[in-house]
Amino acid sequence: MTLKDVAAASGLSVGTVSDIVNRGLADRYAEATQKKVASLIAEMGYRPARAAQDLRRGRSFGVGVVMVHGFENPFYARLYGRLQAELLARGLTAELIVLASVEAGALREAAGRLSGRGVDGLVVGPVYPWDKAVLGELRALTASGLPVTPFGAIGHLPKVGGVAMDDDAGGAAAAGFLLARGHERIAFLGAYPPADARLGRGSVQQGFSRVLSEAGLQRKAWMLPCGDRSSYAESFEAADAFTRRWIDAPPAARPTAVLAKTDQIAIPLLSALHLRGVAVPGDVSVMGYDNVPESGYTVPALTTVDNGIDARCAAIAASTAERLGLGSGDPLPAPAAPRLIERASVRTLA
Repeated sequence: MTLKDVAAASGLSVGTVSDIVNRGLADRYAEATQKKVASLIAEMGYRPARAAQDLRRGRSFGVGVVMVHGFENPFYARLYGRLQAELLARGLTAELIVLASVEAGALREAAGRLSGRGVDGLVVGPVYPWDKAVLGELRALTASGLPVTPFGAIGHLPKVGGVAMDDDAGGAAAAGFLLARGHERIAFLGAYPPADARLGRGSVQQGFSRVLSEAGLQRKAWMLPCGDRSSYAESFEAADAFTRRWIDAPPAARPTAVLAKTDQIAIPLLSALHLRGVAVPGDVSVMGYDNVPESGYTVPALTTVDNGIDARCAAIAASTAERLGLGSGDPLPAPAAPRLIERASVRTLA
């Protein structure tokens, strides 16, 4: 795949495409032309050869991407894939590091390794209010002058900046959806203890609990834990524990619906319930969060919340390009609001 191929597909001259992709002269052309070229680059898989430009400009056009939470949850792997594509569409290549922990020093070490590879800036996330060490090191990195774009549940942390991912709104939307379908005894699988700092703004659980409290139903809710970095096996263990508790409970006390904090928890829950003879949605409704691709292929197909991963990644990449002086100067795209995906795993109570 060459620059000539992109030019031929776009109907533009090689010089025009080169101006936009290689020479940093995109602002000479209409926004529609820039978007057309960026779209074709992503679609055709063109990878700009940067070595010569790097030597001339003293820039790598590389961006270090630090994934704070690993790929045990497939949502994060999908997020990185989309982010990598959005960066490439803007002429930027991604250098990935996945943090082994969120302890003090982990982000600083990762940033140092990426700086050693000559990256021009960093993207760091997903960051949550409870990632205290990461947040502190983010502030220090930003103060150092290195362009940093954080993303995550950081909308209420203006000093951090970056792109907010509003999971609080998604949790609230999910709770409202279940209430509207007649469910009043609802379980939340993947909960943190009430005193845990992770219940700060921005969490699915926070939005869920707020809506139930406003409806006077929080006391009826089962709030059950699941690990932070759960594998599918760990998620199944928590799901089976819920199922056994549900079976042992008096029928009048059983939740009629469950909201799982992630699809990675909801999918094993469907399996655990099936293996113990509990029908979904006949006996209990199940709802997930994230809208991972496999959620549409479970039996029954999983009702979930799509938190706008494509729009979020576009906003992160656009913000990064702006910080590196490579943006169009236009307002950054707003992340999409969480969207309910209604499938077959939730029923309406009479």
